[in-house]
Amino acid sequence: MLHPRRLPILGTIVAVVLVATGCAVGDRPPAAGVRPDGFPTGVFEKTFDDPEFGPMRLSWVFDADGDWAEVPEATSGQRIDTGPARGHYTEDGDLLSITVDSPPAWSDHQHRWQLEGDRLVTTFEGSDDPGDAEFFALLDRQPWVRVP
Repeated sequence: MLHPRRLPILGTIVAVVLVATGCAVGDRPPAAGVRPDGFPTGVFEKTFDDPEFGPMRLSWVFDADGDWAEVPEATSGQRIDTGPARGHYTEDGDLLSITVDSPPAWSDHQHRWQLEGDRLVTTFEGSDDPGDAEFFALLDRQPWVRVP
């Protein structure tokens, strides 16, 4: 059994391993950069208090070839019953379209985006699931911060 003070360390290690091995298409997270079309690549994260799961960190992973992943991480030792989501993204000007392949019950969604230094600012544009508006309104309160 782990000592309670080591649980946050374990959670961080698990999150890094998930991003490095299971969420990005390659063997490691994609390099931070900017594609020729101007869209940023790499890992962006934010921490927030989810009404269902409590305090958490959420990472969006963008690979240069259009692969996308969303990785949730509990930050208070709670259990999150949803795993990483995977799919693809396309960018058309300031419109980011995310197609979710897994889990299959999740809806595709669109966001307006803007890169401000190391911060990715997104604004929910729409999806097929009316419940997405409330969740993304929560996420849109703060920008995504690039993970070096």
